[in-house]
Amino acid sequence: RGGRMSLSLYVLHIIVFKLVVDVFSVVDSKGLETALLLTAATYTAGLGLAWIVLGHRSHGPIEWLYRLAGGR
Repeated sequence: RGGRMSLSLYVLHIIVFKLVVDVFSVVDSKGLETALLLTAATYTAGLGLAWIVLGHRSHGPIEWLYRLAGGR
């Protein structure tokens, strides 16, 4: 299910990182272990979100907008 929502998961990953690291300064932006831990947490939460969303829809929200703009 994560593959059918990969673009949405990617955008979610960017938003979470920007908020947690740059806006709220919750974690330090230096260090591989911090980046890997935050990535794993975001991706795991995103897979849960994908399971819920794709139980009701055929695509993720960003994929839906992409198809709407692309005419498919």
